[in-house]
Amino acid sequence: MSAHVKPANPQPSQDAYTKEHTQFVALELDRVIGWCDVLPKGPPVHAHCGTLGMGLLPEFRGKGIGKELLLSALRHAFEKFTRIELTVHADNAPAIALYRSAGFKQEGEMQDAVLIDGQYKNALLMAIVRRSDR
Repeated sequence: MSAHVKPANPQPSQDAYTKEHTQFVALELDRVIGWCDVLPKGPPVHAHCGTLGMGLLPEFRGKGIGKELLLSALRHAFEKFTRIELTVHADNAPAIALYRSAGFKQEGEMQDAVLIDGQYKNALLMAIVRRSDR
């Protein structure tokens, strides 16, 4: 299986909000097998912050595709943001290791942050900060 990572090219019908933000996809032929985006956190006091989300189909995990998606998105997102944060299920060791390998640090643990099939799970808050004045 070979896959390649590329920026997600918005269609002309998409709104300006979608066109402005970091979005990458991993493709196998014409099939999307993974994605990674960094979107603005919200209010103006957080204009320097982005929130990262990503996913990869299970059969493509452990092949370096997730890392390529993550690093591509970070390179692009750090042109706009100085802080990028994410949440990850506390029991998702492979994802946590991936994020740490890219420089993310754990900043906290949120108790019972998600509810899946009647089961509560904790989530970790992780972030990476790159400022030129540090």
